[in-house]
Amino acid sequence: MSAADARRKKRLLKPARGRPGRTLKGGAIPTSTPVAVYVVHTTGLSAADRVVELGRAMVNLPNAEGAGGRVGDVTACLVDPGCPIPPEATEVHGVTDAMVQGAVHFTQAWSRLVATSHYIACHNAAFASLHLPLPREKLICTLTCARVLMPRQGQFSLDALVQGLNLPRPDSAHTRAAIGQGAGLDAWNVGWLLEHLSRLAPLEHLVKITEDARKAGAAQPDDGTGPLPFGKHKGKAITDPGVPVSYLAWIAGNYSGRDHPVWRAAARAEMTRRHADPCDPDIYQIARGPMPGADPS
Repeated sequence: MSAADARRKKRLLKPARGRPGRTLKGGAIPTSTPVAVYVVHTTGLSAADRVVELGRAMVNLPNAEGAGGRVGDVTACLVDPGCPIPPEATEVHGVTDAMVQGAVHFTQAWSRLVATSHYIACHNAAFASLHLPLPREKLICTLTCARVLMPRQGQFSLDALVQGLNLPRPDSAHTRAAIGQGAGLDAWNVGWLLEHLSRLAPLEHLVKITEDARKAGAAQPDDGTGPLPFGKHKGKAITDPGVPVSYLAWIAGNYSGRDHPVWRAAARAEMTRRHADPCDPDIYQIARGPMPGADPS
């Protein structure tokens, strides 16, 4: 590790980064108590789709005495889904039919990775809960919490948050090889994202944010006719003239929430209704996606 990397890592691990002397609120737990992070890769986006890979990391969070957090015990397991993996799914997570030949089935994989912990975290916990038996009362969605606690980040995909927050990367070839490039690396990244979020709010509050979002989502119409439940135009109908075409293009091309098929389709329909040309250079550039940290207009 270079001297610059060492200094950056030391800065990232300081328990009160940017707020010297700040004491963490009552939600902090001892660093000896791990929090389990889970990542699930599947054949598709519905509850009927099958798991192809699981990842898990154990996170020791910063405590009230100032001890820094850390991510460790990262492991991943390929899963035989019992069906072909669609090419579009492979494009997302990189798992192919050849890779899962001879792999264990889900029950065996889950029994290997399940761990006892005070809290459980996932990025997009609503999706993970479709495939994993996760207890709601201690579940933290890092995607939802990041949107609520760090709205200025603009982009909330895991990759965008890792870059935008400059979260720690695996710092040695041995660690990188052990973690791999699939669900293990995702679990590592979600672990460090959780560590960052735990500095902004107590874990009980992160659980509440997650549960409030779940309840709000359950109350939303599932056809795209209700108010937008996300983003800078949250609360407006997608047909509201105050929602610009450029933002519709961003939804159609980039929104990745649990209900993204509904809102992407609704955004495309509204663009058609407004006679917006998706091939217009300005719209196309936005539909390709803003840079991490940018806020679509």
